[in-house]
Amino acid sequence: MSTQRILVIGGEGLINAVVEEFSRDWQVDSAARKERAGALLRQRDYDLVVIELDPAHTGPGLEILDAVHECRTHPRIVLVTLRKAPAMPITDIIRLVGLMAEA
Repeated sequence: MSTQRILVIGGEGLINAVVEEFSRDWQVDSAARKERAGALLRQRDYDLVVIELDPAHTGPGLEILDAVHECRTHPRIVLVTLRKAPAMPITDIIRLVGLMAEA
């Protein structure tokens, strides 16, 4: 059986620590920037991608979903945030629902 892999995108220390703690049998990679995340997604097959949504828009955000959607393995996606987020624009919600429906 091959090692299952998780990619944490935009995660700060706390999210990375939680993912690593609860997935000890998995290989966990992390990428703070979308360029690094995109490179990892092209290099490796992931079973799960955890994306931290940053309401301040300083991290990769929803635009990284395009790169995840293009993965040949179609990993499961978990969106998280540790901050109180302002309302998400309706265009982002529609785009997110559309990408999830296509997966």
